[in-house]
Amino acid sequence: MKRNPAYLVRNRMTWQGANLVQQPGPHNALGQIKFEFHNRYGVYLHDTPARSLFGIADRAQSHGCVRVERPIALAEALLRERPGWLWNDIERAIEAGRTQRIDLPRPMPVVLAYWTVFVDDDASAHFRTDVYKKDGSAIGS
Repeated sequence: MKRNPAYLVRNRMTWQGANLVQQPGPHNALGQIKFEFHNRYGVYLHDTPARSLFGIADRAQSHGCVRVERPIALAEALLRERPGWLWNDIERAIEAGRTQRIDLPRPMPVVLAYWTVFVDDDASAHFRTDVYKKDGSAIGS
């Protein structure tokens, strides 16, 4: 911000009290849908305007939160029990361009699994880089 005084305006950011907030819309770094859930780490699921990131093998392109490839489909599944929240309703809410918080009718458990190896349908093992350095802590546990 010191090097580029127009940074906040260009990125549609404003100060709200002590918080720097990026305005909702298609250019928001979190995309147009954010899924908050209770956890002690401040981690959440979110959409992304950088759709191309889903096509690369190195998925560690975030800072601890989790990008959702099909956020409207997830929102529709989560809101299935809430009348008035079908696919078109969700899209209309996004197009309105303002932040809306929608509580679920009942809590939904969220489980995040961190896997550095998986076996495909052909029974071939695939190993990925342990970007969070967790594999060593699991040995012997």
